[in-house]
Amino acid sequence: MSSEDGTPMFRHTLLLRGAGPASVEQLEDLVDVSVSESDRYYPAFQFVIWGGKTATEALNAALIDVAGEA
Repeated sequence: MSSEDGTPMFRHTLLLRGAGPASVEQLEDLVDVSVSESDRYYPAFQFVIWGGKTATEALNAALIDVAGEA
């Protein structure tokens, strides 16, 4: 969340020290990570928007790691 206005945001760092510009593969990995994290936190947004939960409650629920398969 943005500390200025509470807007949800995503940030990921790609270290490129001395390696020149990012490669296509690195950018593909960055997009994959972004989509994966968006999918992971999507339920938290739904809990806040539709479920009336606080952001803290929603994040706590979304961060529970599921064990096993259904």
